[in-house]
Amino acid sequence: MIAYKATYNMTCRNITYEVGQTYTHEKELKLCSSGFHFCKVPDDTLNYYFYHKDYVLIEIEIIGDIIDDTDKSVTNKFKVLRVIPKEEYNSVFTRMKFNERGNIIYRK
Repeated sequence: MIAYKATYNMTCRNITYEVGQTYTHEKELKLCSSGFHFCKVPDDTLNYYFYHKDYVLIEIEIIGDIIDDTDKSVTNKFKVLRVIPKEEYNSVFTRMKFNERGNIIYRK
């Protein structure tokens, strides 16, 4: 499954993610407290990460177990596929539009 993870400068909870790397969580998987959190819809990442200059959206492949909630999920294993460039945000996000500098100019 392809999903999305928001970060600030590719870092979340003291882990700096790298494209091509696989990450595994060995402890109990528990929504909101233990595991790697992600969203199935890119727009939902903005419910958890305020958009500013350090915001980075990464595309991930979910490899492990999943626990779902309404707008977020958690897994114990995923691979970072790529960083989504800001130039692609207008085609990735459906509830927002961005200008050429990556600033939000419209929010639905």
